[in-house]
Amino acid sequence: QQQQQQQQQQQQQAPPAGDTWWHRHQKQNAVAAASKNYEQYTEAWDQLRKLAAPHSLLMTSFPWPSLDNVAYFLPMDGPLERKAKVRAAMLRFHTDKFHAAFFPLSNPRDWEAINAKAVQLSLSAIAQKKQLAE
Repeated sequence: QQQQQQQQQQQQQAPPAGDTWWHRHQKQNAVAAASKNYEQYTEAWDQLRKLAAPHSLLMTSFPWPSLDNVAYFLPMDGPLERKAKVRAAMLRFHTDKFHAAFFPLSNPRDWEAINAKAVQLSLSAIAQKKQLAE
């Protein structure tokens, strides 16, 4: 009951739907959160490469992006940001580069699945690059 009362109070305190200041504020918060998520994503990859012990990484150790947005596009990204993100994704998942960086760190038992996922993501990054060119 307390939770319901708190939710009702919060709803009553929220500005009306037509308040443009409120919408700008909400959008700014969403943009900041999305940007922070992308920074955390790239930092997670950097830390994985730097801190993992040899043969320690499992399939679940990786911060895999979704196949439909391997470059981690955000709604507010402009053409230059999208191009840079696609390039970064293509480099991160390029078969030779990925193998050189992560084969020594990956558990041999999981390497086949890890490598297959990286190949899928590489192909998805190439597809995203082609979409940018259209």
